[in-house]
Amino acid sequence: MVIIRLADYIQIDKNRVNQYLLKVKTFNSPISSIEHKTHLAIESINYNQIDSEKIYIECTPKDSSQFIKIYNLIKDIQKEFDTSWAVLGEIYGFIPQNKPSIKFRRISSNLENKNFVESLPFLTKNKNLKLISL
Repeated sequence: MVIIRLADYIQIDKNRVNQYLLKVKTFNSPISSIEHKTHLAIESINYNQIDSEKIYIECTPKDSSQFIKIYNLIKDIQKEFDTSWAVLGEIYGFIPQNKPSIKFRRISSNLENKNFVESLPFLTKNKNLKLISL
């Protein structure tokens, strides 16, 4: 179950939606439209990091609300990783070999890069943001 939850959660890039369909389709729900546009703002997901247990997300949010939505989504995915690792450790920790595990433990993005955030043409109005300089 852990793998299914994480696999669905991590599938956030623009390949999940059809950008052309978004131009011709009218959504009944504004939330659906926001979700589609959010996926289109995810430029890439890089699984090949120096840290082999880390996923890196490159995104280009178009406005403050999209920035905060993506930032919070990545934070939520990290919480899901943490919870999943804890559950696997609790349930299978006593097994000496061949324990179920997940390849990744961490996720980060360019939204944590202070220089990138400062270069955006809009304000990132979330008092809980923690930015790092790279």
